Amino acid sequence: MNDRREFLKKAGLLLGVGFTLPIISNVLNSCNSTVNPVGSITVKITDYPALSNIGGATSVTNAGFNQGARVIIVRTSSTTYNTYSGICPHAGCGVDPPSNNQILCNCHGSIFSTSNGSVLRGPARSGLPLLSNVFDNTTNILTITG
Repeated sequence: MNDRREFLKKAGLLLGVGFTLPIISNVLNSCNSTVNPVGSITVKITDYPALSNIGGATSVTNAGFNQGARVIIVRTSSTTYNTYSGICPHAGCGVDPPSNNQILCNCHGSIFSTSNGSVLRGPARSGLPLLSNVFDNTTNILTITG
């Protein structure tokens, strides 16, 4: 009787582990969401007063770019900008517009720096993905690409 009881305990444990491992694997894989925007968008900088000063930040959206999520724009000098995907790398949620030099993801509470997109508070383990951009100083147009 004890042998049968031990066998059933071990079999139950193995079944539990077998069902649990795939779930844990999926959860861990979802914590590394990646974004690869296709195409480009153009932004007329003078349309966004927050970008008139160095350190100013704003966000824009375009349904056909970055999966329709925000793109964060931060002015770093008179002619350069950092642009980040507004999709949190933790689980793929959209982030809020920049506020007080920070970018918040309301899904799980990650906070990112506007200055370089780095993680200030997790659970995200990596910063916001940097997007390429080119600024035309004569037209004040910023072209953002994936």
